[in-house]
Amino acid sequence: MKAINLSQSIRKTALYFLYLIVGIILVIPVQSCSQQDAKAKNLNEPEITTHVKIANIQSAEMAIPIRISGTVSPVHETRLSFKTGGIIKSINVDEGDRVKAGAILATLNLDEIQAQVLQARVSLEKSERDFKRSSALYRDTVGTLENLQNATTALEIAKASMIMAEHNLKYSSITAPTNGIILQKYVEENELASPGTPILYFASTSTQWILKVGLTDKDVVRVQRGDPADISMDAWPNQQLEGAISQIGDAPDAMTGLYTIEIIIQTKNLAVKPGFFARAEIVPSQKETYTLIPISALQEGVGDQVDIYTVKDNMHLHKESVRVDKILNDMLALSNRSDLIGKKVVIEQSRDLKNNQTVTIKN
Repeated sequence: MKAINLSQSIRKTALYFLYLIVGIILVIPVQSCSQQDAKAKNLNEPEITTHVKIANIQSAEMAIPIRISGTVSPVHETRLSFKTGGIIKSINVDEGDRVKAGAILATLNLDEIQAQVLQARVSLEKSERDFKRSSALYRDTVGTLENLQNATTALEIAKASMIMAEHNLKYSSITAPTNGIILQKYVEENELASPGTPILYFASTSTQWILKVGLTDKDVVRVQRGDPADISMDAWPNQQLEGAISQIGDAPDAMTGLYTIEIIIQTKNLAVKPGFFARAEIVPSQKETYTLIPISALQEGVGDQVDIYTVKDNMHLHKESVRVDKILNDMLALSNRSDLIGKKVVIEQSRDLKNNQTVTIKN
């Protein structure tokens, strides 16, 4: 019985493999035919092409405006101080006060300085008497030439000391050099002030006003003295002010790395205050040649680096990475890319575009 069962099992296994082989033989031709039919179908269907609009890349010679902002200040700003040191007796102004030329702003305690003036005056009087006596003796051939010369020298020294003492007395008070405004007060009354230590920060209002701004190295080489500027202030939003560059810094600011320029405000009769915020648009007199690309050609980008697609041989795309210098309304302005001038650029944004892709021009 065992032998019979074993024989039946072998027979069933053989039949199973036989059916499997026959099935494989039948399936392979069917799959081959299906693949051939699919290939034939693809060959018969028309290839889908991408249609794009293009524009010619052009160039133009122009002066692109530089837009910056800063604060307004008087042309002349001064840190006022005492020539001599001493105790501050009085400070007659506060920050923000407007003063007239010649007004006494601060004074020192004059007791010590007046004593020095008195000492110099007495010394001068004595030297004058000694000089007169030596001169008379020398004329009478009683005195010697050396005594006369010594008296003359002593008199000159006494005169110089008197001038110095009176000068120190004069500069023991601070007066306003012109009409102006007190921007800052550094010390208070009864404090000890050293010679030359700033006491008051003074801004003249009798002169013109300037706008101080910072320019990058790329922009500072484009401007020069006399270049015009249109200025606007928040205080007068509807009024356009005229200005021109008066100073250009030769060294960058240590903190910002920008080059400070001064724009003098040429519009008169303005009730400006120091620190007013202002915006300016500088028009450089020096023109440059720029490559102009429609802004619609921008596909993607980060910062000032963007990607565009140009068309080669009227059918293949070429991806270009460019650096944008300025955006002018609906155009991108590039410098140093004259190699793009005359090329055709795609002016439709699409994520389906790829480098070396075949396209059809539709405009």
